[in-house]
Amino acid sequence: MAFRCELSDDGEAESLQGYLKGNLYPIDSLPWELDEKYRLIAKLGYGGFSTVWLAIGIHKTNLGRWSAIKISQLTSPDEESQLKKDMKRLERKSSRIVPYIETFRITSRYNAHLCLVLKASGPSVREYVSNKKPSFDERRLIAINCTKALMDLHKQNIILIDLSSGNFLMKIHSSDIKKLSERQMREKIGACEFALVETQHASTKLPENVPERIYKSTPLSSLVGKELEIDVIDVVPHSSAPVGRTPAYSSPEVLEQKPSTIESNIWGLGCLICGIMTLGELPFEDAHYVPRAQDEYFDEDEKGKVKYLSEVCHNPRKRHHNLDIDQAQDVAKFLGTIFVMEPALRPTAETILNCLKDPKFLGKKPSESSKRKDSAVSLSPGPVRHSTYKASSPPQSKTTKNVTTDPKKGTIVVPKPSSTNPISLPDRKKSSNPAIQPKRDASIERPSTKPKEKKQSRGRAQNSEPPVARRRL
Repeated sequence: MAFRCELSDDGEAESLQGYLKGNLYPIDSLPWELDEKYRLIAKLGYGGFSTVWLAIGIHKTNLGRWSAIKISQLTSPDEESQLKKDMKRLERKSSRIVPYIETFRITSRYNAHLCLVLKASGPSVREYVSNKKPSFDERRLIAINCTKALMDLHKQNIILIDLSSGNFLMKIHSSDIKKLSERQMREKIGACEFALVETQHASTKLPENVPERIYKSTPLSSLVGKELEIDVIDVVPHSSAPVGRTPAYSSPEVLEQKPSTIESNIWGLGCLICGIMTLGELPFEDAHYVPRAQDEYFDEDEKGKVKYLSEVCHNPRKRHHNLDIDQAQDVAKFLGTIFVMEPALRPTAETILNCLKDPKFLGKKPSESSKRKDSAVSLSPGPVRHSTYKASSPPQSKTTKNVTTDPKKGTIVVPKPSSTNPISLPDRKKSSNPAIQPKRDASIERPSTKPKEKKQSRGRAQNSEPPVARRRL
């Protein structure tokens, strides 16, 4: 490519290819006015087909009102009207979906773009957990609220095609942001960081559809309330481009190109909870480092690659927030009930919520004088649900009474699944009386609490490479 930008190359901003292809609308400098109604103050986020900006109303009809504006390419004349219908319909079905305010069109040199005005929200769960480093209790509350949000959607027969931590946003209360003036908001978020777009030769000029500056996202983390509530975005498509799936959160059947279902959402929820409670951001999730490493070190040996990885790390954490041994065992056994190959054997979101809210689950390690007195209970997720994968799969191209059901369009509706009994908690210590030992579900292999004989390692080496972080400007 004849152009490069450090933020884009490091995966901290959108790819320049999006501008070259006309998918993204160029914003050269902030503040930036749109349609004589909004002034853009900062960038909130980005994707392959859109960018999201924090805006304040400057027209008499919206003066001083804060909102988020998502700008994407408009490729269909009917896209705007269909989007309005879908958003209004889904808002009536669930309060978890980020409220829609209005839409309007703008044009760049080569393309028309759709602006979707939404209620301002905070950072994604991924950004919040990675940057704020919340405490264990806060992370548990975030996991509970994410599960509540998905449970509410499932009760309305709404399925997320692309379930990932990037589509779950930390909620900002309107009363907290409404009273902020533009000057106060600028003080809260600080200066907007950006990087210049460079060319290989000084004489080369940038195309008109490529901005001179690429801005780094400035999530509104300081405005997130103590309740750590969750909003959901991208329930319906905001452009005519097909909705992609995040492979790291996709269930086995979805990776086999089968339609998303309630059960596949449960698998994705397990991935989300695992990231929140243990590791944080998934490594190489956006794959920005891979092509850069190939370009720079393809002809070098393994030591060269290791050196490159160490160069991009900035203040790496030796370890993420630790779980004690009891908490780690609880998390492992809990996730084991979710990550099962047979979709019908996975618990519902309500069952997962009941487990997360149980005071005995993921509790702090007890002292010798106050041992936990859990009774011996089964880890079985309850009776096998009567719904099957085939029965819960939605039609692929029809339109139901309430919601568009094209699986490429972000939202589908299926019959409500039957509920299952809550997941019971495992006993930390087995009873000495073999007559009251818990029964194990023979259909699902579970981690054993008994000490096992050491076996020869079959997998990869135990040592792993250090975590990868991105360079700061």
